[in-house]
Amino acid sequence: MEVKSTNSTHKQINMTTTIKTVVSIFAIATICSCNNSQGTSNGASAPQKDTVANTTTEEHNAPTSLDWQGSYSGLLPCADCEGIETSLALYKDNTYVLSEVYLGKGDSTDHIASGKFTWQGNNVKLEGL
Repeated sequence: MEVKSTNSTHKQINMTTTIKTVVSIFAIATICSCNNSQGTSNGASAPQKDTVANTTTEEHNAPTSLDWQGSYSGLLPCADCEGIETSLALYKDNTYVLSEVYLGKGDSTDHIASGKFTWQGNNVKLEGL
């Protein structure tokens, strides 16, 4: 039985070895780069600040959001009519206008309320309702 060594078999083995070597080097470099470079001289790492924990709730809440002002509308369910077409406009000076139309009733008049609103956490409290 004669074993023939072809040139393409050697190329495949060399290519496989090269790929394994490159992947190994990449893995080692990735692992080494994950080490903390801010360590102290004895090898212990210095404590790091948690920037997320240091943010205050005042920075990220509904009242300080840039886009809460505007009009909101929708159809609310109603026990004795087809629905309540509701529109709420919130203004930057903390005032509101609330419009409600009861659908499917003989009285199709707009019920309009307006006034000031306050923030309770991330919720709006319409005063006078």
